[in-house]
Amino acid sequence: MGGLIGPAGGMVHVPFTSSEPEEVESRSTYSKALSGRVTEQRGSRSRRTWSCSVEVARPDDHHMLDQIADGLLGDGPHIWYSASARVTNVLTPAQSKFTEDTWAGGAQGGAGEASGEVPYARSYTAGLAEQMELVGLVPVPKGMPTTVSVYISTHPASPAMLYVDEVDPEGRVVGGSVQPTRALVDTHQVSVAANQHAQRAIVTFTPSVRTVALRVRVVGALMLTMPAVTFTHRAMRWATGRGCLTASLNLTGRDPSLAQESADGWGSRESSTFTIHELG
Repeated sequence: MGGLIGPAGGMVHVPFTSSEPEEVESRSTYSKALSGRVTEQRGSRSRRTWSCSVEVARPDDHHMLDQIADGLLGDGPHIWYSASARVTNVLTPAQSKFTEDTWAGGAQGGAGEASGEVPYARSYTAGLAEQMELVGLVPVPKGMPTTVSVYISTHPASPAMLYVDEVDPEGRVVGGSVQPTRALVDTHQVSVAANQHAQRAIVTFTPSVRTVALRVRVVGALMLTMPAVTFTHRAMRWATGRGCLTASLNLTGRDPSLAQESADGWGSRESSTFTIHELG
């Protein structure tokens, strides 16, 4: 399994990466006073870099990487979902942890423990019948099984609903809070019964060929926490989001290992390395 990169509605598969280590910039700046006291200034977020390598592939497996690096699919920045993110959580770290105003319609909540003794550090709370939603859209590839999940606590006498809207690129108005506006393709939903504590609501479906992104919203919940989106047939164990919505790709090396004529195109092999930088 390889990663996915490209613009919304045009993400392409990266050849299977034998290695894609992720590095994170330091969030802290340290200063030392004459007295010897050390203080720390801590930034709000850290940008990430992925140094990827593909050990063995055909030259034609790399043609989309070449086009992205040359700007033929747009100037970017692009979406980048690593192979690990696809099966872990393609939301960004901020979206999955309720930081940087990534959710709307409720208020920041505290820590706790979900069903199954899964701890969480931050949550989002709301009043009865209030809607909480992910700010912006979650880009998705076409026709790939997708699972959306979130842990939900409900009010004593009222159930809650998780809605996942598929949206297409036509540009028609769907709802007042969707920016940029998109036309609704399909909506998937699941209910959580009243008086439940941090139960996981799960929706699994395959997006239509016209779908470019998802809108995630919860209506009527007392609390929600630990949202996740994976490109899998079922919900995976929750982990912090690993997706990137502002990526730049640079090809850094290519090493042909076999070059010969072959009628079926299997006569040539090469390895390559490329770097993904998170911008912003």
